[in-house]
Amino acid sequence: TFLAAAAFSQDIRNGVLTIKTGTTEIRSREYYGNTEIKKVIIPSTVTKIEGLAFHSCSNLTEIDIPS
Repeated sequence: TFLAAAAFSQDIRNGVLTIKTGTTEIRSREYYGNTEIKKVIIPSTVTKIEGLAFHSCSNLTEIDIPS
């Protein structure tokens, strides 16, 4: 299950991007340049994050990845 770019805006609330449970991969440049994102919550179902997935997200200061 890939995170679709179309899901982009609906997943961000108050600067927090919550990746949907069941997502297994975040593709390269999926959120490129999104300055709205301040924090990302990634579920344990994600096993791959491609390079540059969050590149140029200049307000991103925190990423929560469960162990």
